[in-house]
Amino acid sequence: MGGKIYYDYYSYIYKFKIYILLMESEMSLVLKKLDTIKVELDFIKNNMVDIDSILTEEDYQSLIEYRKEKSTGKLISHDHLKKELGL
Repeated sequence: MGGKIYYDYYSYIYKFKIYILLMESEMSLVLKKLDTIKVELDFIKNNMVDIDSILTEEDYQSLIEYRKEKSTGKLISHDHLKKELGL
């Protein structure tokens, strides 16, 4: 009976060591994947387009209309508007 306990104990230790090695291997893979994700995220951050720098068609048409109104003198300054309103 003592031999069986001895065998079971070392069998358990051996299986536990294998389990630990497998876990280390899995952990290593997870860390490598995280590093890859970090590199990809840094690339995305550095190459993002600022959404506020893109003109929509509506923005572009408004800009053209503003330029026409400015060139024809339809626009007044902020200070002039305040004077008209008595502010």
